[in-house]
Order: sequence, then C-alpha cells, then structure tokens
Amino acid sequence: MRLLIVICMLLQLPALAQEGTRFRELTFDEALAAAKKEGKLVFVDCYTSWCGPCKNMTEKVFPQKEAGDYFNPRFVCVKYDMEKGEGLELAKRFDVHAYPTFVIVRADGTVQHKLVGGSDLKEFIARVEKGLDEKTNLLFLNEAYERGGMDKAQLMGYYSVLSEAGEDEKAARVYAELWGRLTDEEKTSAEYWRLFENETCVIGTPAFDFLLAHLGEMRESVGRERVDRFVTGYYWEALSNIALGYAKEDDPDIRTLERQVPTLGVERQADLERLLELAGMVARQEADKLAALIEKRMPELTANALQTYAFGYRGISWGGKGAVPENYGELGKRLVGLTVDKMEREAETMTAADLQCYFLAISGFGEAGDKETLRRMVEVGDKALARLADDPEAGQLKYYVDGYKRELNGKK
Repeated sequence: MRLLIVICMLLQLPALAQEGTRFRELTFDEALAAAKKEGKLVFVDCYTSWCGPCKNMTEKVFPQKEAGDYFNPRFVCVKYDMEKGEGLELAKRFDVHAYPTFVIVRADGTVQHKLVGGSDLKEFIARVEKGLDEKTNLLFLNEAYERGGMDKAQLMGYYSVLSEAGEDEKAARVYAELWGRLTDEEKTSAEYWRLFENETCVIGTPAFDFLLAHLGEMRESVGRERVDRFVTGYYWEALSNIALGYAKEDDPDIRTLERQVPTLGVERQADLERLLELAGMVARQEADKLAALIEKRMPELTANALQTYAFGYRGISWGGKGAVPENYGELGKRLVGLTVDKMEREAETMTAADLQCYFLAISGFGEAGDKETLRRMVEVGDKALARLADDPEAGQLKYYVDGYKRELNGKK
C-alpha cells in the first residue's frame, strides 16, 4: 500500500509542476516553429537578473494555476535574460529598454503587441487581452494610424497602448496631436484623464497648468480622491526635494510652489503647507528661522517629525552644496543639545524606532560633537537597550549605540 501511494504521488508531480505558466526551453526560432505547429502565438518574457518586478512575476504571478490556465493554451511561452546569450539580440529586435517587457509575437515573427511592467495576475491578463483583440493590439493600431483618419477616441486608445508598450517617442507624438484636437471640455472629462497621468505632465508643463486651472471640473468628472492624490504626489515630491537639499536645476522653484500650493485645497492641504514652510526656509538658507521653529515645536514633535525637520536643517547645507550661513554650525549644536534633552525626558516611554529617529535627527543637525553630549546619548541608548531587549529593532539600535561608544572612546 505504501509503495502504491508513493507511485501515485510521483505520477502526480508533472501535473502539479505544470499548474502554472509553462515556459519552454527553446530558442526564439524554435518557439516560432512550435507556435506555427500548435496554432498559437509566442509570449516572450524579457527580463534581467537584477530586476525586482521581473522576479515578482516569475515567483508570484506566473506560477499561479490561473496563469497556467490562461497562458498555456494560447501561447508558446519563452523567457530570455536580455543581458545574456540570445537575449542580447532580442533586446535590439524588440527595442526593449525597460524591464520586465512582454512581447506577443505571431508565428511568422511579426510583433503583435508589447507590454512594459508587471502587475497582479488579474490586471496582467486584462492587459494581455488587449494585445489579443484585433482592434486594440499594437500592430493593428500602428497600421491604422499610418493610414490616417483616427478620431479622438481612437487616438486616445492608441496613445494608451503605446504608453503600455514603452514606445515613448511615438506616444509623445500621438499625445501632442490628440491634445491639440481636444476641446477644454473634453480635456476635463474622465475619458481623457490618462493624458494627465503621464510622466511628461509635471508641474510647470501646459498640461499641468491646465489641470490646476480646472481642478473643480476634474474632480467632478474623474473623482476628487483620484485627482487630489495625483496632484498631492507631485507637490509632495517637489517640496521634499527642496527640503532635503535634493532639488535639481529643472525642478520647480520655491516661488512657483509657494504661489500654487495654497490654492490647491487638497485633503492633505495642511501637511503640504507645513512642508512648504520647511522647504521655503531651506531654499532661502534661513537657518536662524528654521532653528527657532524647531525649538518652538520641539516639545510637541514626534521622533519621526523631528527627524524630518533635522533632515531639512541638513538640506540647507546639501542644497547649498556646502555653503551655509555663518552661524549654521552653532545653531546645529544647540539643536543637538535640545534633542538629547528630549531623549532623556522620554527615556522610559520611547520605542527603539523612536530612539533611532532621534539619533538620525542628531546626525542631521551636525553630529553630537562634544564628549559630554556623546556620554549622555550612550547612557540613554544603554538604558533603552536594557528595556527594549525584545524589540525587533533593538539590533539596529545597538549598532548606533556601539558607534557612539567608539566615538566617545576615540575609536573609529
């Protein structure tokens, strides 16, 4: 009986192993030949060894039974590392420049559709379905566009497919053509919202300016939550870059942000305006003003919030590429002292994560400096480690405390 059970289990193994998507070990020419023989299309997974989303698709999406049920009957599935072997030539052939990229190819070698980026299985299958539809696949739309005569709805569909395929130059041309043909009323409709959810629609561009001028209509047609989330994300990133000293020359300047942010009326308006205040001080290198604000708010600030302000203080130096106000260092020392005072007051209640935030805040203000301050920091750290021995983050906290001990003892 035991032998019979083992035999049954062994017989089931191939079936179990094939529940998910079956990627075959074939050259591309062999895959085309197999597709022709079986009356299928070729599905090509273009990946690299270092690509996180590629691994997610390989390990979590394609192995699902539902994935196998969908892909195996329709496709000869193959996958190639685009940086090795045959993948090097296929990367040129398919114009692959982002990972993962998925290409649907006819048995004669003609590319029918292309998708860039992974997603969960349900969404991914929906994306692939567009590539199988004779009226929405990339090949059909490319040919239809070349013939001319596309209406605005068709151009919108074509633009979306080009964006999905990573065909950025063609997508930009179609975008410009469509934008020029739309009325203001059409631009504010949900049908064309994707024109704004585009990496080229950023603060300062005509499309973004149009969005700001028609926020009310956009919220009504698209939905307030979606529009506000989109707008808030751009301003949060722009303000954070300035506050942390990361802003580049082509990023929105602080004057533009100070003019626009107060008019937004988004759900996180108060958070944006607090960040705007910080970014303004950093951009103008107002160390005195920022230090006074931090000192005033110190009693009420959480450890994480204090860390944010401290990184803003450091942003004065980073944004100025090392050029700082004359009293910058002295003000930083005072803020370090106030932070240590706060740590000592909260020694019995703060978590390991809180203490790490305080240590990071101190580094933002300019490090501890004198030995007495270092001694106090080590003392608070040791007490916290004794109290928080079972905390999952205690190991990382010990790393900081040991570093301060070495510094206190004059060791690196």
